[in-house]
Amino acid sequence: MKENKVIYVACKLIYTTLLKVLYRPIVIGRENIPEDGPIIFAGNHRHAFDPVVVMTHTKRIVHYMAKESLFKGFHGFLFEQMGLIKVYRTKNNPEAVIVAAGCYVQAAKDLLEQDSSIDVVVGNSQKHLI
Repeated sequence: MKENKVIYVACKLIYTTLLKVLYRPIVIGRENIPEDGPIIFAGNHRHAFDPVVVMTHTKRIVHYMAKESLFKGFHGFLFEQMGLIKVYRTKNNPEAVIVAAGCYVQAAKDLLEQDSSIDVVVGNSQKHLI
């Protein structure tokens, strides 16, 4: 999961500007986010902007998990360049789900061992997750 830092920073700048202009979020507790060392951001996934809010309010590069169907076209290119972790969510093949879950755990472990950060969110309308 190696990100392209130039693309990550460019996207972060664009997202930060849009978020400030459109929504003017108020952040409480930003000083509690450590500047280095491994960290997991965990929260409820209520809106598509949730990862953007986390990304724009920390100085760290955050690696997200995103469903596989989002990795198409230009967005797919950006997501891959930003170091997102592709998640295959399906109930049709339980063995593949178990193998995929092991891959995600290993990817998260590898990132945390590099003192990186990951964002894990729980979908509010999903009946199953990996």
